[in-house]
Amino acid sequence: MATNATNVCPKTRFGKTEVMISTVTCGGMRLQQTWNRGSDESKKVTAYEQVDAECQQNLVAIIRSALAQGINHFETAQGYGCSEIQFGEAFKEVRGTCFCDDLSIRVLH
Repeated sequence: MATNATNVCPKTRFGKTEVMISTVTCGGMRLQQTWNRGSDESKKVTAYEQVDAECQQNLVAIIRSALAQGINHFETAQGYGCSEIQFGEAFKEVRGTCFCDDLSIRVLH
């Protein structure tokens, strides 16, 4: 994936590790299709097959754009609805377009 050197996000060391992460993170709190809350079971997404294709392709585009800008830190959590499901599938799709050793994915529980 080509990057423009003037637009690459700076990196910083993650805690006491040697892992270098971008100073800007791509959080998954607002990128998912649904929060999976409320009593309407028909709107809850519990499997990837239930995710709307347009919503998923939007997430993939966001991830590709973040990677192009040098953002390598992505974050999600159980409380973010179907975010974990969608991120997992999206990373499968972008695999090979970035250096996996340079990716940092955090799941908050």
